[in-house]
Amino acid sequence: RLLSDGHWKYKANRRETCFESSQSQTAEMRYWVSCPEDTLAYRVRSGGAKDLMPEVCLDDVMLIDGKNSGRGINIAVVSRETWKLKETKTYDMYEGEFSPAMIEFVNGIQNGDVVLVSSHDDAATKFTDPARKVFEDLGSTMVRQIAFRTAWTFIAVKGSKLPDNIEKEKINHSDGNRNRYSGWPAEIQIDGCLPK
Repeated sequence: RLLSDGHWKYKANRRETCFESSQSQTAEMRYWVSCPEDTLAYRVRSGGAKDLMPEVCLDDVMLIDGKNSGRGINIAVVSRETWKLKETKTYDMYEGEFSPAMIEFVNGIQNGDVVLVSSHDDAATKFTDPARKVFEDLGSTMVRQIAFRTAWTFIAVKGSKLPDNIEKEKINHSDGNRNRYSGWPAEIQIDGCLPK
């Protein structure tokens, strides 16, 4: 499923898009996503190393990239009514006490809104149990496993359940014997077709 350069291509029965990462240096991070007309293509990629920033893309619109992301947990919220970006937030989970603000933000997301989450660098050090619980309430099954420099990606619809066949979450732990980058695991991504 390697990508070549390109954008949305409209065909008779389907749309094709490729999300060519502007930062990814590895071919395995580039994928084609073919989606039916009644869905939107999405990709959520974690950061990698210190300077490879996370990217979140929906319907060929970059919601999060190096311009509006940072260390910790990056969140994009999209209206399920308009499919427009409502807000992005970054919460540093290495320095400072930002879990309470993140809990308040996630709890304030409206039911039906799409929540796309991507980590960068360390998302665990200051990630409290109550903050992890709000992501469990959204449907995360892996948030309790996040450790120092774990790469994490997640998509959910608040107050609803996504279809079982949609890739919703992935983690990759930092492991000195396997890390792609010195001290950091390889970036990871989830992608697929989100029903309208």
